[in-house]
Amino acid sequence: MKITVCLVFCLFWLTASVQAQETEAGSFIASPSPAVKKTFDKKMTLVSIVLMSSMSIDTKSSFDTRQRCLGGCREMTQGVGWFIDRGPLAAYPAGLAVDSGITYVSYRMKKSSNPLLRHTWFVPPVAIAVGHLLAARDNYRLSNGAIAGYK
Repeated sequence: MKITVCLVFCLFWLTASVQAQETEAGSFIASPSPAVKKTFDKKMTLVSIVLMSSMSIDTKSSFDTRQRCLGGCREMTQGVGWFIDRGPLAAYPAGLAVDSGITYVSYRMKKSSNPLLRHTWFVPPVAIAVGHLLAARDNYRLSNGAIAGYK
């Protein structure tokens, strides 16, 4: 899990756009001009890290629950069970791909000329992150026997 979180952080750290300006002397200034507003900023990075981390926690909780239930539990989320059945090498990249798509949609919303989309860019990734965390909570409650008769 630590490797996944580090990979996600490095992915967004390396892919963040860097804007440079060339001055008259030929040297480069690494900071953008005041007129240029960065779309992928600290807020976007933080929201993306929260989204990817919650996906990792959710996926890990699914594997932990399956291990504790000794085959008596199955993944209830449609489409995800197939990846969970095939193990972490299939589940984590699939989750990363889906959450990367959500981050891209969020990026496009923030970059949009529509003011409503520009001001609500954070809603999709935050909503999905909350869903991941609620699913992880239910997985751990199930594995500890708090949800009776639920398999």
